[in-house]
Amino acid sequence: MSPPRRMMRDDDSGVSEVIGTILILGMTVALFAAIIVWVASIPTPQSSTRLEVDGLLVPIKDVNNNWAGVNVTITHRGGESLDYFGTRVYLRITKASGAFTIEVLRTKGTIAWGPNTGSAYGLIDGNDKTWNINERWSITNKTVLATDKVRADIVDVARSLVLWSEDILGPVGSHPPLFLDKWADGDPFTVAIETPKTNLQFVVYAKVADDDGNLQGVNGTLTIFYGTPDPCKKSQKMYDDGSNGDKVANDGIWTLLRECMVPANLTWDGTFILFSATDGTFVTTSRMTLHVQLGSGQQGGGSGSNTSGRPPNLRYNGLQGYNIFNSSQ
Repeated sequence: MSPPRRMMRDDDSGVSEVIGTILILGMTVALFAAIIVWVASIPTPQSSTRLEVDGLLVPIKDVNNNWAGVNVTITHRGGESLDYFGTRVYLRITKASGAFTIEVLRTKGTIAWGPNTGSAYGLIDGNDKTWNINERWSITNKTVLATDKVRADIVDVARSLVLWSEDILGPVGSHPPLFLDKWADGDPFTVAIETPKTNLQFVVYAKVADDDGNLQGVNGTLTIFYGTPDPCKKSQKMYDDGSNGDKVANDGIWTLLRECMVPANLTWDGTFILFSATDGTFVTTSRMTLHVQLGSGQQGGGSGSNTSGRPPNLRYNGLQGYNIFNSSQ
């Protein structure tokens, strides 16, 4: 009897599935370990402070209306509170020559470091030294000139982060004209300001300031829609040279005096006067509500004619009477 024969076959079906699973799992673990190591090596970004503030600079004028320094106010509008120890306010004052000085100030109290250029202490109007929402930080500096450029920065010195930065006063030539006041006077020959009356001429004044000193002109426009001659509806030049009804030349008070500025009736009451001022670069506009009272011996809607029977508390546009009342009336 011959011995049994053994045959070799090329077959891989004998490889264990357990070994294959272990190999796949090992590769997966190694891959994710490499990813974790790589991600962990990436530096995390610094935490940021959310902050919203408004900067305002108001010039200081002396008794002669000359520039005498500035008041700087920064208002915390929203975001995180700023602590006393890590917060500084930088004021950079750049002269026309290019030279500059920097003041570093705390949120409340003395200057932190740097040259003292004559400023008062920086203060917030809160009860403590922390700068919270709606609290205002302010400082007065009497060395800043109209030709200077002022930039304010809020810095977190603990993390070396600039939280806010803004130019709050540009160089000369960058200031638009400002309307400080507007009024109408029924009798310019008296000290008191009198409300214009019907059938009597009145004068319009506008007090305008321009820190650059390059104001070129101021215009006034009456917008009365009824009973006014056409010349008064057009833009008219105002004067600050002592002519055309102006009392004092170059005092900043501009005068509008026209023959047609005579209220015919109470339709003039509640209308608008528009103003514009230009320095060649900027044009500033403003408006004023005109108030008119009845002249002696007149009725509510008349212009010298018999208007008896018309309610005196109504305005008339030639066709109908009207007014605006609140719920109590």
